[in-house]
Amino acid sequence: MQRQGVLYDTSKRIEILVGEAGLRYPICAPETMSAQLDRIGSLIGMSTVRFGILPLNRRMPYMPMHGYTLFDGLALVENITAEIRIRDEDEVATYHTLTDRLWNVAAEGDDARAILSSLRP
Repeated sequence: MQRQGVLYDTSKRIEILVGEAGLRYPICAPETMSAQLDRIGSLIGMSTVRFGILPLNRRMPYMPMHGYTLFDGLALVENITAEIRIRDEDEVATYHTLTDRLWNVAAEGDDARAILSSLRP
């Protein structure tokens, strides 16, 4: 809960982009999954958060091969064994460019809410 405080920090802007497939995996009990989906849904419309879902029925501009997190001047790339810190400006810029392309096909707002509703156990 303490880490979620950043979501309410008006000096920051958090962008969360997640694949619908990742939200469909039943990794916990149905009631817990439902609560998690509700919590995710509460992010939609927050002034400090941009939330999007990459729908299964949309053509992706490219296929992300791994998860990653972008910060100012840093990309944290997640693979099975490690988190790799990338600070090279050109490489970080590539991640930003590819992320922008994904945002172009993402469902946001009411479209994202509809997807979340369809996922409820």
